[in-house]
Amino acid sequence: MTIDIVNGIGGDPAVVIGFQNHGNSLLLDAGSLESLSVKELLKIRTVCISHAHVDHFIGFDRIIRVNVPHFRTLEVVGPAGIANQIRSKLLAYTWNLLEANQLNYRIHEVISDGQAMTYSLSSDNLFTLGTPALTITPSVNSALGSVLPLLQSDVVVSAVILDHGTPVCGYSLTMSDSFTVSIDGVEKLGLTPGPWIGELQKLAVAGQIHGSVRLPNGEMRDAKDLAKAILTRCRGQKITYLTDIVFSQGNLARVVAQFSGSDTLICETNFRHLHRDRAAKKKHLTSKQAALLAVSLGCKTLKIFHISNIYANDHQSSIDEAEEFFSLFSSLGPAELHTEIESEFR
Repeated sequence: MTIDIVNGIGGDPAVVIGFQNHGNSLLLDAGSLESLSVKELLKIRTVCISHAHVDHFIGFDRIIRVNVPHFRTLEVVGPAGIANQIRSKLLAYTWNLLEANQLNYRIHEVISDGQAMTYSLSSDNLFTLGTPALTITPSVNSALGSVLPLLQSDVVVSAVILDHGTPVCGYSLTMSDSFTVSIDGVEKLGLTPGPWIGELQKLAVAGQIHGSVRLPNGEMRDAKDLAKAILTRCRGQKITYLTDIVFSQGNLARVVAQFSGSDTLICETNFRHLHRDRAAKKKHLTSKQAALLAVSLGCKTLKIFHISNIYANDHQSSIDEAEEFFSLFSSLGPAELHTEIESEFR
């Protein structure tokens, strides 16, 4: 998995997640996308919008533009209302020269009771919002989220509704476990590498290692024995994305219930700790609060972004402050961490 914070830590929110196992990408929020090439934009097949404030949504017009010629369905996830907001963007343009089935969107509105409403928008019926399909989705330790399998089977997108004075979606992406191949193991068995290895890996990822595998010479070998000898399991990464939320007990509880066990947190640090009162008023996070969230989720890495323009001449101080807090809190025991968290609610 690769992470590209498109506009740097001070620009509009937009993060491209690339998947090395296939050519598609996922976009988290759609602030300005002018720096991305058409080729990069066409790799994006899923867009996850946190909310429709202008700095998170203005770049969606460019997504619309580059997809016009390609007759592909784009998946979009967002909070309640996002389907009508996308429809409004589409209806702002004239589409008299389109062919049949040229523009199609499948939009999943995450609802705060563990449900998702899925709408289809098509140029064939002038982007009419029909009756949505209701999906009861599995959630993790909480009724306040949904898990949406939007990509290939090796990526799961999870979403939870949070508070920014308006409903905001937080997201996590979980890659399936992968299996690396020991070339030494293959050689010790006296075998020749070939497509059979990829087939064995697919069986392992699917949890279906049974039966026999046919080798290039026609010999049949037990799949479990081969897997034990040449494959090593690597745990899939889990990346969480949080932006534009107030640091509250409710938000913290929902995030921890849904996204614990994350490896990396991509998180706004709109304000420094000195300006925590301003952050609370604007319903944003501080660098300290972002660090507390990262440690509460068990993250090994914290990537900050969406820093306020009031620090435009000194982004590095925000980076340094977040790193210092993250290092400090990572060394605390549960009781000490709880004390630090409680101090932010007062």
